[in-house]
Amino acid sequence: GSRGGGGGISLICAEMRPLFLLLPLLVLFSFSLGSDEIKDRVTEYLRDRIKTKSNDDCSTLPPSLWCTSDTLAKNCGYYDQCQKYSKASYNQPILITLLYESLCPGCQKFITEELYPKVLKNFGPEFVKIELVPYGNAKMSPEGEITCQHGEEECSINKFESCLIAALPDQNKHVPVIHCIEAQLKVKVDFNDAMQKCFETLQIGMTFRP
Repeated sequence: GSRGGGGGISLICAEMRPLFLLLPLLVLFSFSLGSDEIKDRVTEYLRDRIKTKSNDDCSTLPPSLWCTSDTLAKNCGYYDQCQKYSKASYNQPILITLLYESLCPGCQKFITEELYPKVLKNFGPEFVKIELVPYGNAKMSPEGEITCQHGEEECSINKFESCLIAALPDQNKHVPVIHCIEAQLKVKVDFNDAMQKCFETLQIGMTFRP
C-alpha cells in the first residue's frame, strides 16, 4: 500500500525507563499501519501520558505535536507552516531517533530484539529512517568532563559507536554493526572481542580502536 505523511518518533532509552513508547509503537508496526496512522496513535498516546486538558490546547502540548491536527495547528498559529511540512514530508520514511546507552541492559534489549529485527529488517530504509544517538544519560560537568551512567567503559563505547556512525553514515551499514556489538555486550562479551567478531562477520573493511 501507499505510505502516508512522514514524521518523527523519538525514543529515550534509559535504565529505569527504557521502553517508554516501545509497546504502542511496536504494536502499530506489527500490524503494518500507514505512517499517518502510526503518527496519530503515538500522538494520542503521548497526549494521554501528559494528561492534557484539551487535545486542541497548544499551551499543554510540546511544539513537536502542533502539526498533528488542523485545529491544533490553527490554534497555535502555525497552520500554514504545518501545511508546508505535511506536503514536504508526505510519503517520506518515518524518522525514529533513539537516544541510548551502550551498556544499558534495556537499550541493548530494545536494539537487539525490537529495533533492528522487527523494525528495520521488516520495513527497510524505504519506510524507516533510524537515527542512533549513543549518549543517553551521560552528564557533562562545567569543565566539559563527560560522565556516563554505566561508567568509563560506557563512555568509551559510546564514543566508538558515534565515530562508527560518522564513518558509516548509511543506516544499512552502521545499524547492523551496532546491533551486532550490542548483542555481544548483552551477553557480557568483552567489547574488543565483540568489535572484532562483528567486523569480521559483517565484513567491515575498516579498522577502529575504542
